[in-house]
Formats: sequence, structure tokens, C-alpha cells
Amino acid sequence: KNSFPASDPQHQASTLAPANTEQQEGVWSSSLQLPSSAHREERVATDPARTPYQCAECGKSFTQLGSLKAHHRVHTGENPYTCTTCGRSFNQLGNLRQHGRIHSGERPFVCRDCGKSFLWRRQLETHKRIHSGEMPYTCPTCGRGFRQASGLARHRRRHSQETPYRCADCGRGFRSSGGLRKHQRVHSGETPYHCGQCGKQFRRLRSLTLHGRVHSGERPYVCTHPQCTKSFKQLEQLKNLNTCSLAVALTENFWHFRIPVEMLFF
Repeated sequence: KNSFPASDPQHQASTLAPANTEQQEGVWSSSLQLPSSAHREERVATDPARTPYQCAECGKSFTQLGSLKAHHRVHTGENPYTCTTCGRSFNQLGNLRQHGRIHSGERPFVCRDCGKSFLWRRQLETHKRIHSGEMPYTCPTCGRGFRQASGLARHRRRHSQETPYRCADCGRGFRSSGGLRKHQRVHSGETPYHCGQCGKQFRRLRSLTLHGRVHSGERPYVCTHPQCTKSFKQLEQLKNLNTCSLAVALTENFWHFRIPVEMLFF
């Protein structure tokens, strides 16, 4: 008759886990317990009694066996969950379910302030900073604030002049991967943005937006000088001294004009 209590972790590990698990798999700790959900929160091991599942590859510890198994796929590269629509594979079922929203169009995270919806919670959290004005990421060089860490990282390359993204065709460097992708259309000839009115094609979304004003007649850039009533389709036109001499600053040669809100987020 076994003398171990039913709740004893050591007893569970010795009776429910393979006897030579550590040698066979090379990753499982000898203190493994009963399997549970792979999607429980993982924790860094501060108390071995609370995080008994330790990865033999990197030493990271978890509260649940399922979390350790899911983590192990980071080292093995295993992606057992495959999207039936596009074939992309994932190492966790939860990631596959989130990916499925791209195909289904589901956007479950909705902003209470403006009603805009998002695929991911993190996108909503970042978007909410537009309403709150929160800028948690600050440039240590010039003090400019940013809503996202990625925005700060791109900005800091302006100071360092770093251009880590290189075009394989011409060698030109860019501060961001997005800038490189846009540039590559020069070589490929890709024009993914199409005008719904005339069918004209463009490499950049901004070019399509500017072109659209030819059809709509929109002139969003308005001179705010009290004696000027001119408006323009493009910001560059408003800045042109020959176009509107009254737009010269009243003091210290600053410009006086209004910029569409959407242009502030490029």
C-alpha cells in the first residue's frame, strides 16, 4: 500500500510522469505534476513550491505543466496548430484563435470613446492613448513623447542616423521596416492602392489620399490669416510663399495653418 498522500506533488510526479522523463525529453523537471491548461499565466520562479515546472533549456519556471509544454515549443520550433484558411501555423491554440480573426473579420475589442474596433486587446490599449493623450515613451535626447515603444525606437534613429533596414536591390537604408517595404515598390512596380473613381494606381496610401481630392474637391489646408480665405489640397501648397503671401507668420516667421487630424498620426 502506498504511503504518499494523494495531494503530495512528489508522489504525483513519480506515479503520473514517466520515470525517466528528464532523460527522455531533455526538458521536463523531475517535479512535474498533473497536466492542466496550457493558457494559464506563467510566472518567473521566485518560490520553487509555487513554480515547480522548470524548463531544462533556459531555466524558466511555470505554475502549470501545460504552460511548460507550450513554452517548450519555443525551443523546438514546433507549431502544431495550423490555420485551415491560409496554412499558417502556431505554437499555441490561443494564438491560432486570435489569428482566425484576420479571416473572420471579428474585431471584439471596441473603444468606448469613439466606437473603433480592433483585432487585439493591445491595439485597443494603444489606441486609447489618443483619447487620453498619454505618451508613456519619452525620447531621452529631445523629450518628445510617443504612444508606442516602436514609435520611440523609430524616432531615436533620427538622432543616431541609424538605418538598419537595407534594400537588397540598391542598398539604400531606412529607419523602419515599413519604410523599406514602401521603397521596394519602386523596384517591383507594385501599386497596391487604386482610385475607386478613375482606376489610377499608386504605390503609397498618402498619394491615393491626395489624388482623391481631385475628385472630391476637398481643400483641407486652410490659411488662418484673418485677411486670407485661401485653402489648398496639399500642405506643401499652403507653405509656398508665392501661393499665399499673407500666410507668412505674424511674428518670428511661423506659419499659420490648420492640419487635418489624420495627418498627425503618420
